[in-house]
Amino acid sequence: MFLFFVGPFGEAYGARHGERVTRAMIADTCARLLECPACRTRFVCLVDWSPIGAGEEIQVLLRCGQCEAWRRVTVSQAVAEGLDRAHAAVRTKMEVKLARLERARRGCTPP
Repeated sequence: MFLFFVGPFGEAYGARHGERVTRAMIADTCARLLECPACRTRFVCLVDWSPIGAGEEIQVLLRCGQCEAWRRVTVSQAVAEGLDRAHAAVRTKMEVKLARLERARRGCTPP
């Protein structure tokens, strides 16, 4: 059984039970998920996620903002949390940039 995820075409990635899961493995898996398999851009958004049964598996719905491709994958709880953190970081960067642009638009500071 794999701990990370099953790809859109049924391919499995990740560590087998008993293997030590490292932060690098989780980060690598998140990076793969955040790249669209259809257009190869990194505009993939985490749309929704829900637990599967009582186990550690989470079903994640992803959407590419570039080509509008949707995919549903099964990931471990650790990967789902990693995706959530990655999207939170991107949202924070966007909020900071938006605030800077709004201040510039009002003439407060240069962009």
